[in-house]
Amino acid sequence: MEVGDFVTALSYAEFGISYLDESKWTSNYELCLHLYEIGCVSCYVNGQYDKIHLFLDELLENARCLEDMLKGYYVRIQSLGVLGKVSEAIDKSFDI
Repeated sequence: MEVGDFVTALSYAEFGISYLDESKWTSNYELCLHLYEIGCVSCYVNGQYDKIHLFLDELLENARCLEDMLKGYYVRIQSLGVLGKVSEAIDKSFDI
């Protein structure tokens, strides 16, 4: 995959999320989970670290179980490491 693929993926995720209503996590849980995961990963690969939290916070707040949160935690820890916040990344990894 090329980086340009992740730019497109982020656009698709944002577009899909914009069409969901307020009860999206209740009525379309699996779709929301996948769209927000795509948003997190795409922001990470594209280097849009300031935008990751928009997807991560929503994902981690609404995920039903640890398994559904794992990709979000992984992206959070990796992005903190890239930003040079290694001690914060280690602390976050122990929160899991």
